[in-house]
Amino acid sequence: MVRIEKEYRSSAVDNKKDLNHHESIRSMLISKIEASDPANPSIETVIESNRKTISKDLTNGIIISVIVVSIVVISATYMAISLNLETNFRAKLDDYAETLADNMELPLWNMNDKSLEKIGLTATKDEFVGKLVVKDDVGAVLFHFLRKKDLQLLEKNLIIHHEGRRIGTLEIGLSDSLYKKSRKNVLLSSIITVFSVVLVLFLVTKILVRQFLKRPLDDLIRQIDSVADEKTLEVLDVRQYRQREIQWIIIRFNRMITRLQQREDALKNLNRKLTREIEERKGVEQERKRLEAQFFRAQKMESLGTLAGGIAHDFNNLLMAIQGRTSLMQIDTDRAHPNFDHLNSIREYVGRASDLTRQLLGFARGGKVEVLPSNINELLKKSASMFGRTHKDIEIDCDLFPDIHTVEIDRGQIDQVLMNLFVNAWQAMPEGGNLFISTENILLTPEEGAVHSVRPGNYVRIRVKDTGIGMDEATQQKVFDPFFTTKEMGMGTGLGLASAYGIIKNHGGIISVASRPGEGSLFNILLPASKKEISLVRLPETRLEKGKERILLIDDEKMVIKVGTKMMEYLGYTVISSTSGKAAIEIFREKCSEIDMVVLDMIMPEMGGKEIFYHLKKIVPDVKVLLASGYNMEEQGRELMGAGCSGFIQKPFDMDELSVKIREILSK
Repeated sequence: MVRIEKEYRSSAVDNKKDLNHHESIRSMLISKIEASDPANPSIETVIESNRKTISKDLTNGIIISVIVVSIVVISATYMAISLNLETNFRAKLDDYAETLADNMELPLWNMNDKSLEKIGLTATKDEFVGKLVVKDDVGAVLFHFLRKKDLQLLEKNLIIHHEGRRIGTLEIGLSDSLYKKSRKNVLLSSIITVFSVVLVLFLVTKILVRQFLKRPLDDLIRQIDSVADEKTLEVLDVRQYRQREIQWIIIRFNRMITRLQQREDALKNLNRKLTREIEERKGVEQERKRLEAQFFRAQKMESLGTLAGGIAHDFNNLLMAIQGRTSLMQIDTDRAHPNFDHLNSIREYVGRASDLTRQLLGFARGGKVEVLPSNINELLKKSASMFGRTHKDIEIDCDLFPDIHTVEIDRGQIDQVLMNLFVNAWQAMPEGGNLFISTENILLTPEEGAVHSVRPGNYVRIRVKDTGIGMDEATQQKVFDPFFTTKEMGMGTGLGLASAYGIIKNHGGIISVASRPGEGSLFNILLPASKKEISLVRLPETRLEKGKERILLIDDEKMVIKVGTKMMEYLGYTVISSTSGKAAIEIFREKCSEIDMVVLDMIMPEMGGKEIFYHLKKIVPDVKVLLASGYNMEEQGRELMGAGCSGFIQKPFDMDELSVKIREILSK
């Protein structure tokens, strides 16, 4: 923006001498600023149509987990109580049979049939006695009783003795109806108890989620609405929130609001100065008003980009904690366990959220850390092949220049740009069609470079053309604006092409579009050529790689420290952690001979990752350091990588990525 302002001032001073030159520069400036104008009237409708919310998903997840656990507990309790009831019932049968045998001993010895019959009739009055048979010592039946033939009985045979001599046998059977009734009562009471617990837990969870999650998020949304609607900005009172994570988000959000207010004040002062200068010149009043309004919108877009990058960084730290905990839980969870699928779903949701933060970082032009000399043809072949396997209705034709220049790029970010263009083309061809991809070497003249505000020289041009429905002129002017989309609700967020624009600009390149309704669209990308040799990248491993070395973990977020420590300890490493840069340096100074590697967060309060890194190198010049961050820091990241930093890993990362990165560095 400062460059735009200076260009405009210089052109205004020479306005009387060279009017044609002034008009060309002014048109170029206006076209640049208009490309940053945000306009998306349908985004609120898209969001409102989405019924999924964090509070609902969290509540449902807790309830489902409780229900599954409750079912397991009920089943185990029911089996235990049933076994206990059966044991008690058999003990009752034993006591009943022994008592009855004692009562029949003398009558049976005296062969008193009346007494035997009286005792038998008295015993069979009990409704649980279903069978009673008394026999003498030779097997003759003296008393016989059977209540029902189809009655299920628990039977017992007992020998009756008198003075050590066998005088007869007793066969008794008790009905198991009481036992079954007790089991039914136990089952019914367990179900009622679980239902009551689930109902109470649902209400309590809903209240807590509303109080501690939904309310602070609603406050943030209102503040973001104020930014979008250009209302008066107010900071939030962090003391009214209890959760540390929410407090940190509020604090960083308040900082963004303060910076935005400062930028707006500075912009107003600058606009007043520009107004006084432009008013001194005749014939430019209308241009001044238009440029001032567009300049303000472009500055606001830059501020929103900074805000988006900061929020993406903090959100990535939260995703890091969720991703790490999920990985640890899933490793210790059997695949047959009911919660294993829930953990898989959580990892999928984290992946989707991580994709969204990558788009936000692209829009914010967050930087490229792992820049490698690359063959763009190989990257195009890989991306086109992957896209073609999942979209059979699109015919892809590649015309790649064989002797293409090398380009220095962040391969992950450029692959993201290509996939955004391919998906955009596919959605513009609902009935199928053709996608043409080509590359060529070109030379950009100083005049052409000045028009696009890039350096002249050798470039690689990538063309992506489709046979879709095309775009009108108004749509082309807004196609790279964030949150602008012509797709149906639920088909896109409007961040794809905006992030592609930010990534290409951050690589020192150019991206443009040419289209007509009904004639398809053509996207042109220009990337600066490089004379460096192409770097080979080792494919990531798919298995956990463990070790026994000692690692120093430095991060100001305690939740990242906790989950990072757990992950590395699971991999077999001994972990020393610190949330302070100064404390970490002292730890390293004392134990540098025992520490094999350092995992360092890029963004730290008081002392940043860059300063910490150089302190560590003073102690041990060849120290092995893995940078970790949720926000790509281009200048610092590239400087540290060039200064001997061993590698970089983007948050959130899972157990597989971490194990491969650590092992790769320690094996050097």
